[in-house]
Amino acid sequence: MGAFRTRNAAPDTPAATPVSITQSLSALRLEHARLLEEHGADRAALRQREAELADVQAREVDARATADAFLQATRAAEDHATRAERTAALAELEVGFLKVPNVRSPLDYSVFLSSLGS
Repeated sequence: MGAFRTRNAAPDTPAATPVSITQSLSALRLEHARLLEEHGADRAALRQREAELADVQAREVDARATADAFLQATRAAEDHATRAERTAALAELEVGFLKVPNVRSPLDYSVFLSSLGS
């Protein structure tokens, strides 16, 4: 069992470590450092993209609210215009009725209206 321990034990001095293992370890450390740096850059880019996404989502909410407000204002204006048109049409009918001389029956009024149309 002593021979096994001697072969697999870590060397006591750096000079006893083979050069190929030292070079491999150095390459692994450099690769590890590069990967850590890349990971940090990726995390920073991700945080930046998340912030941009949150900003765009907030602007979308504002744009939707503005669009909804414009839509409601447009509908209200259309309703107001429709009511104004109906009021004007009713007023025209009343004026037309008041202009009819000596209307005795609805039949006389319809005859008068048909004479206005021709």
